[in-house]
Amino acid sequence: MELYNSTKNKITKQDGRFVAQVYDIKKNKVADFEISNKGLGSFTNLKVGNYALYIKSTDSTGNLNTVAGKKITVTDDLSLVKVYLHNPELNNDYLNCNCVAFRLDDVQDYFLAPAQAEILSVFDQTKTPLTIGIIGSVIGSDQSVVNPIKAAIASGDEIANHSWRHGTYTKMTKADQESDLIQTNKKIMDIFGVTPTTFIPPQNLYDDDTISVLKSNKFTHLSPGEDGSTDEPAKFQKSSFYQFPAFAYTAKLNPETGFWRPLSAEQTLSQIDDSLFNYGYAVVMIHPYEFSVYENGGYVNKVNSTKIFDLKTLIEKVKAQNYSLTTVNQIQNFDQPKTIPKPKPAEPTPSSCNCLAFRIDNIQDYWLNDVQNTILDTFAQTKTPVTITVIGKFIGDDPKATNHIKEIANKSQIAIANRGWEYIDHTSFDKEKQKASITQTNDKIKKIFGKTPTLFSPPYDAFNKDTISAVKESGLTYFSASVSSDSKPFPTDSLKHVPSTMSFSNLINDDPFYSGTIPQKAQAKIQASLKQNGYAIISLQPSDIAVKTDSYKNEIDSQKLELLKSVILGAKSAQIKLVSIDSISDRYTIPDWIKNNAKWWADGKITDSDFTKGIQYLIKKEIIKVPQTQKEIVSKKIPDWIKTTAKFWSEGQTTDNDFIKALQYLIQNGIISI
Repeated sequence: MELYNSTKNKITKQDGRFVAQVYDIKKNKVADFEISNKGLGSFTNLKVGNYALYIKSTDSTGNLNTVAGKKITVTDDLSLVKVYLHNPELNNDYLNCNCVAFRLDDVQDYFLAPAQAEILSVFDQTKTPLTIGIIGSVIGSDQSVVNPIKAAIASGDEIANHSWRHGTYTKMTKADQESDLIQTNKKIMDIFGVTPTTFIPPQNLYDDDTISVLKSNKFTHLSPGEDGSTDEPAKFQKSSFYQFPAFAYTAKLNPETGFWRPLSAEQTLSQIDDSLFNYGYAVVMIHPYEFSVYENGGYVNKVNSTKIFDLKTLIEKVKAQNYSLTTVNQIQNFDQPKTIPKPKPAEPTPSSCNCLAFRIDNIQDYWLNDVQNTILDTFAQTKTPVTITVIGKFIGDDPKATNHIKEIANKSQIAIANRGWEYIDHTSFDKEKQKASITQTNDKIKKIFGKTPTLFSPPYDAFNKDTISAVKESGLTYFSASVSSDSKPFPTDSLKHVPSTMSFSNLINDDPFYSGTIPQKAQAKIQASLKQNGYAIISLQPSDIAVKTDSYKNEIDSQKLELLKSVILGAKSAQIKLVSIDSISDRYTIPDWIKNNAKWWADGKITDSDFTKGIQYLIKKEIIKVPQTQKEIVSKKIPDWIKTTAKFWSEGQTTDNDFIKALQYLIQNGIISI
């Protein structure tokens, strides 16, 4: 065997150390030998048949990494095998990257959204690359899908074009195919800020027109599947356009019933192994359907926890095989050295306040007033701050409700917020009508309770630009919808956005993805919100605690009331601060991204200018106090001991106060000025 570093020259010792391994069709290693520094090696005693030959480099720690491969057929007269390190197209008709790419198809708003979010979470938690195939016409409104995708993009995952309406391309004209592609790419760019270069054809079907319009519109990759147009992948060669079909999958569709027959992790892994042996790479196709619950002849918005577990198992098994994990658009780059990108400072966001707030929505006269009063008593008795949102038109005529709110508000921490004049989706109003609803409700609350609200919480958590303008023009300073409709980064307006992060009904669901009792699961969900959002806000309404038969009764569901108490007491036991909503955005400590900046700056990975942006942020949030007369930061020579302090602080060897004192030294001595 001969190993070449170019089309003409064999490797030398300067290229490194290499070994060759030969596997049979059953994945058994049948030969293993070192390659000399002159590029020579040999294997003998192999039976006639097909084999996979892998060239692996040895790094400084002794680990082996596949750098080239070749499918060989041993015959009686085989005498020489040549393998090329940097010209893989000369080794085989196909590619030998020993790499696996996962491909999630049919991503869209709302439909099977819980499964989509859970799949994305699995790939995020396992740090596994993913190619996400998006249907353009049905994406952009459901934040439970959109936000995880944005996070996936930030982590390096790939967004692929999966058509506009999932129409079959082989039934379209060339012009219609092109229009479909362009429209989808534009929508994806508008929402996610990226332009896909990989196309996943619906039903895995495509034709010559598809390839033509893909190339003319700067697409670089086509990824169909074995149940579509592709029998064998096109011959691999370094080019500007690649075809990498999916020959592995986690479920198979029965077109007559619409049911996706699941495969076990072992079955899918076998397909991956076959694809790697035959073609040198594997693309694994998955869909939201197969990870959703199938009920009454169709899929519903419930997660199939068993299949999610199988997906995690599959990823673990793939990683255990030491296969390279990549996205579809990076398969051909297996022979390029992996580089670590220069770290970029994260967006400034509030660090965790380790705090929990409650929002009781839709407070009103008469309806469930006994339940409403008992809930308020619970917060008062446990000395827990709470914000209540009042519907203006329906408050003030029921003494039982109104007087109890007044009594409780006078001796406990209850903030009264604005829920609008009527419980109607305010986006159906123009700005002036929305403003009138907010102003009229504020006036009513002021008249009855003697308090002027500072927070508006829109009915149904629905809002638009006119809502935001109406709230600001009405003089309110806080805005609380839901994190599913109002998430970071928040708009750069004067309002303080504090959306609820979970509903009480979802909090006390017996979620299969958490272990323990329902109260224990609830605390785990609160901790997850603290980690993700920096705080937790639970929204509830009287109907959540009321007895329900055919309709809600004005009676307490004692079991749910006990769960509410357990949530409050559990948070206190976990030393989570219980606060009012209007105090959350004022609770800042030094954010983690500042620590990252400090470490990168101390290590010379970012400039002094980049570092001083973090100081500017601390000053803006008044974590560092400076004279208000100073206007801007001007970076000068920063002493080395400051860098040492920054490094120690980022590693937890000094306190926040030590770090702040170092920064104040810079300001007081004119090294930087504000």
